[in-house]
Amino acid sequence: MKVNNLHYIENISTFNISKNNSFHFIRLLCCLIVIYEHSVGLSESSYFNLQLASTAVATFFILSGFWVTISLFRSESVKEYAVKRIKKIIPPYFTVVIAFAILLCAFSTLSRKDYFSNAGFWKYLVANLTTLNFLHTSLPGVFEGLPLNGAVNGALWTIKVEIAFYIVLPFILLMIDKFAKNHSKLIVLIALYLLSGLYSVFCHFVSSLKPALSPLENQFPAFMGYFASGMAFAIFWDYFQKILNYAILPSFVLFIICHRMDSYLSALILPIVLSCIVFWIATRLSFLGKLVTKDFSFGMYLVHYPLIMLFVQHGYFEHCWFLAFFGVLGLSFAASYLLGKIKL
Repeated sequence: MKVNNLHYIENISTFNISKNNSFHFIRLLCCLIVIYEHSVGLSESSYFNLQLASTAVATFFILSGFWVTISLFRSESVKEYAVKRIKKIIPPYFTVVIAFAILLCAFSTLSRKDYFSNAGFWKYLVANLTTLNFLHTSLPGVFEGLPLNGAVNGALWTIKVEIAFYIVLPFILLMIDKFAKNHSKLIVLIALYLLSGLYSVFCHFVSSLKPALSPLENQFPAFMGYFASGMAFAIFWDYFQKILNYAILPSFVLFIICHRMDSYLSALILPIVLSCIVFWIATRLSFLGKLVTKDFSFGMYLVHYPLIMLFVQHGYFEHCWFLAFFGVLGLSFAASYLLGKIKL
């Protein structure tokens, strides 16, 4: 499929977002929030939990919907788009999964021979390399007795969601292309948004009755509202830029209400409200971009969880929590830098 043949693209394939923005800052901030909250939770610390990790992950999906949509529009074909997505996500992801699976043999209670010959090692590799992490989360003899049954990298569940968005995006745009007028194009995104919200409400209700079904809340339909909101900002960029200053105050108020109340209605409100806040900060507080000029968030996100688990296992958090936390940050940053050097 020739992407540029979609007649509704208008000027989106060539429009330029000012380099004077704070997108990198937002990504890093969200990554730091996730690392902090995972550190507090996995170390079973009494330190204050911000309860913002889910918001940070949702922000990643909003930004993904925005930038991946633009990436597709700027591609000559879906094939070119797919190659770009594969080159971005697969090399660092595979490297992290394989590297930790091998290196953690040094911290297993099993001998190296028993470790690598154990079926659990190979099940872990297969499950995680296919992004079906939930099928096998642990490695033999590693992190035994630690939280979440010793899951090696509990943060990787988002990768399958992200890849699902990459796959469905071209089909969504084809649906939108069937409509000629701008207000009609928006109908598809609104429908996806509402269906996502209803899915989240349903799953939340069902999991409250049967907790074993709670993993359903972390599947990609639950986050489509956030991704679709990011898409909407990409497709209707000029329009949203005109209304952002008017929308920011009510968006902040609604976000605080939804965050504190955690009601079923929040699932229908939060995606667009959070999107307005994210893009307002990115464009109106652009000076923050001078603090972070390169994106290290993806690599840091991939590696931080097993590093925390290692620090917990060795008692570093118990000995000096903040020193351990900054140790995780430093190692995550260094690993992210090295992962950025890996190319297909």
